[in-house]
Amino acid sequence: MASQASYTSPCAIRGSYRTDDMVKFAVEAAPWQIVVKPLDGRPFHNEKDYLVTPNIILYRERFKSAIKVCGLTPENSFTFSLPLSRGNQLQYWNDEEIANRFPVSMPDAADAIFDDGQRHLMVIINLQFLKETFTEETYDNLVKISRSRWMPFAQERLCSLATRLVSILDETASYHTILSSNTAIETLELELAETLSHIVSSQNVSRYRPGMPQSRLGLRKSLALLLDEKTSHRSISELCDEATISQRSLEYAFRNTFGLTPLAFQRLRRLYRANLALRNTDNLQASVSEIALQNGFYELGRFAQYYQQVFGELPSSTLRSQDYLRESYSSPLLRKGRRVESDIRQLLLS
Repeated sequence: MASQASYTSPCAIRGSYRTDDMVKFAVEAAPWQIVVKPLDGRPFHNEKDYLVTPNIILYRERFKSAIKVCGLTPENSFTFSLPLSRGNQLQYWNDEEIANRFPVSMPDAADAIFDDGQRHLMVIINLQFLKETFTEETYDNLVKISRSRWMPFAQERLCSLATRLVSILDETASYHTILSSNTAIETLELELAETLSHIVSSQNVSRYRPGMPQSRLGLRKSLALLLDEKTSHRSISELCDEATISQRSLEYAFRNTFGLTPLAFQRLRRLYRANLALRNTDNLQASVSEIALQNGFYELGRFAQYYQQVFGELPSSTLRSQDYLRESYSSPLLRKGRRVESDIRQLLLS
């Protein structure tokens, strides 16, 4: 089950999104490029309340089961998250300590564990907008801080910021006239940028490294290749050559970031592709073995085992189901959300 409801104007979109379908959630998470792995046996459920303006995406989100999310953060964007209530297993980049700081990212690897009880805010801001709004020094400092993946911030100020963002979501839901006013939306965007500028200016940037480690750059390049339909089939050694990183360094970067090997991530990516092929085929002659082979699985017993671990059912059950046939996918977080038809050729919207 998935549902979307929204109020749309030329200036902004305000809406809500609900789904019990983990795969649909992953595909419709654009501009994120992610895959999701369940961590408990509970049914998946995700809820979002979102506001989308020309330069900012703001949403409040909750889950009802434990999941691991990994992939890439939005392109050409600065992203941060603020907790509203914390689940027992909350982690970002294998780090459980989030007191007096919050996770931040420019285009980079995305990794998080969310579980029942986890509620948070996500903010995605266009980098060009920040370049035009910030001073050059403030923008450069934001880049330096983002490389550390964490923004230090006193807990009481963090709570105050989260309260302000929640009020923006609530006000735009109650008063749709705000969404129709260019001036109101521009003011909202500039006020949020100004708040972020003040936070950055309060930081001691001398403690941050001047550049991003080569292993992080190689990880990001390899992830982009693995998440791209045209290059996801390549071997790990081929990915290393294209990403200009040694296989040993890539292995370490994946384990350190995701707690997964590159092969395990690639297998999870291929399982998603197989799931989408099985649920969206209208070819009555299609077989599980054919789709498994097309997605790089040559041992059909292991394929079925891996598949059931991730999706909670055998691939043959997905193929026989009529629930998904000719399903389409569109992200609620994109102002010009692209629709992906039922013969989907990519796992994720780009």
